[in-house]
Amino acid sequence: QSMLSLGKIKPHLLYSVLLTGASFSDNHLFHLQDQMYKRAVKYIFKTENFGYGEEMVNLQYVQSLVLIAIHENRIGSFGRAWLTVGKAIRAANQNNLHEIELLVNVRECFNMHVSFDPFNTYDIDERRRTFWTVYVLDKYCAMGSGWPTGIKLNEIKTHLPLDDDLFHASVPESVVPLEK
Repeated sequence: QSMLSLGKIKPHLLYSVLLTGASFSDNHLFHLQDQMYKRAVKYIFKTENFGYGEEMVNLQYVQSLVLIAIHENRIGSFGRAWLTVGKAIRAANQNNLHEIELLVNVRECFNMHVSFDPFNTYDIDERRRTFWTVYVLDKYCAMGSGWPTGIKLNEIKTHLPLDDDLFHASVPESVVPLEK
């Protein structure tokens, strides 16, 4: 709760995580999924309609949309999931998740401000993992519906994520570019 009150965890991410937990739990928490879904969507809506949309340029916003889309797919609301993934794609693009390596290189060359620490392996790879989850969900929704995908492979400049053990240890590793 202290991370939530400090603003480090956005309410939409909190309720999206609780939604995921409830929807994959046994019977004693399963009934909470409708309530958690409504709350997650409510806070997503508030985020989208706050100010000029600046709150959407946030990794937690993308992660929340991913979890909501997984739930929507799981309950068979495929049209809604496809639209939610579409929002996640746009939000991922706003956060430059499709070109993380370019941002890291540009930041190093020109000392530019970016919304993450380009020297922190954990931050960089969390962004990679979020992007590739959006990519997989995009393909999954398109495969199931026959509707087009929203991410073009030739526009991706983000490497694949690190090995899990290295990610959790925040150990840098030379990652393989997508082209190889």
